[in-house]
Amino acid sequence: MPSDIGTQFIKKSVSLHGHKTSISLEKAFWIILKTVADSEQISLTKLIQRIDENRPGNLASTLRLYALQKTLSEPSLFKSSFEHPTRSGERKDRD
Repeated sequence: MPSDIGTQFIKKSVSLHGHKTSISLEKAFWIILKTVADSEQISLTKLIQRIDENRPGNLASTLRLYALQKTLSEPSLFKSSFEHPTRSGERKDRD
């Protein structure tokens, strides 16, 4: 996994209930959310809107917890999302 994936924050703007809002998350969480949206054949905004409808608290925290829950319940969905681009084809059992 690239070293900056957990520390690099990315801010995205989305429209929720007719209002624009900005969300800052670590790059890894955006990758997970985009992967889920793609697997469900919906836009990232639609996924965030769906998550927002049922959130108990802070949106960014809710998105992180949703992403964590998805990675734990469906780990195979994310295998290729986090492979290092120059190492994905390398064998791991080299001497």
